[in-house]
Amino acid sequence: MATLDEAPPPREPSAGRRVVRRRRVLVVDDNPDIAVSSSQLLEFLGHEVEVAFDGLQALEVARAFRPDAALLDVGLPGLDGYELARRLRVEFGPGLLLIIITAYARDNPCRQAYEAHFDHHFTKPPDFATIAELLA
Repeated sequence: MATLDEAPPPREPSAGRRVVRRRRVLVVDDNPDIAVSSSQLLEFLGHEVEVAFDGLQALEVARAFRPDAALLDVGLPGLDGYELARRLRVEFGPGLLLIIITAYARDNPCRQAYEAHFDHHFTKPPDFATIAELLA
């Protein structure tokens, strides 16, 4: 037992428990309910999060926030998610994890996502357990 002058011994991590890397995540969606609830989930997982509601605002926020990852809706006012991704990739390089989350069922959204340099593509509602794994 530790006395008042001694620090208690460090606790061992629980078996099976993974250490999650804290990331700076930009969430961009023009639906405020989706943007805010997504940011709250990510904050609960231990990430630092900023939110933007359109493509142009997202560029400004990203320049100040310097995210490690971005979750982008496709149907955004100002710049759509594909153009936003292209611009973010140019400014932040390949180290930025880009995840597209869309409700659109276009002819070939995966090809468009690839051309816009997204790393992952999800339809709404996304599986946040999978997103959490990607951010870990």
